[in-house]
Amino acid sequence: MMDTYEILSTIRNFSGLNTEGALDTRQLKRLCNAGMQFVGQALLPLINNFLVTTKTYADQTGSSVPVPGDALRIIDVERENSDNQMKSCTEVPVQDRSLMETNSNYPDNENHPGYIQEGRDVFIYPALSTTDVKVRYRRLIVDLAEGEATYNADTKADLGGNARPDDDVYVGYDFAIYVRDNTILTLQGIYKCTAYDGANKRVTLSGSGIFADDGTKYYYALVPIIPDEHHPFIVEAGLIQLARAGKIEKADWKADQKDLIGRLDMVRKVGGVT
Repeated sequence: MMDTYEILSTIRNFSGLNTEGALDTRQLKRLCNAGMQFVGQALLPLINNFLVTTKTYADQTGSSVPVPGDALRIIDVERENSDNQMKSCTEVPVQDRSLMETNSNYPDNENHPGYIQEGRDVFIYPALSTTDVKVRYRRLIVDLAEGEATYNADTKADLGGNARPDDDVYVGYDFAIYVRDNTILTLQGIYKCTAYDGANKRVTLSGSGIFADDGTKYYYALVPIIPDEHHPFIVEAGLIQLARAGKIEKADWKADQKDLIGRLDMVRKVGGVT
């Protein structure tokens, strides 16, 4: 399992750019993120189990629920009916919203509920009254991030400035937590994120006794949600991005990219995806 520190250091090692002065960490992370997005999209048929998830909103009232912060695309929405069963909602285009109660195709009825994804909210008809709602969606592949983690509680810490401001965007991801002693970073453990407050960039991790309010310096590094066996592809894709950007010498980065795509195709075929 590779985290951000390991991916960045491995790319630096293979590129020959071994110091931050040779290649700024922010710039390297940006190129590495581009590589991660490429690998994630190429392997998407194999990693749907990691990237498709369901969020349940219990006992909702009103006509809307927020879109989860880590959502890339809504797949479907279900709502509880009067018999305490989950009923699939029919998607309604935003432009037809005014027709919800007058068009017979979109009756305002629990047997034929509808929803509209509008911005960062899902509007649901008929109105909710202590009703459970389930939103199934395709998750984002979030950018690799790392930095200082500031103590907040036993299992909570405030992340550095490069963390995302979206609620719950890191839920389900693993975080590698390091303790710093002078210039030495020692891995304390890897913990799963169970909650994330985007406004305060505050992460809650599974476990106990992770953080202590005693002046200890903590650092975090996000572990990619892409399965472990595919992390080396992120390194290679990062190197290709470096070569493409002209940061390292490569005879033919296009040939390397073609080779990587070929090997990714082979991985997909082995996984039963054609």
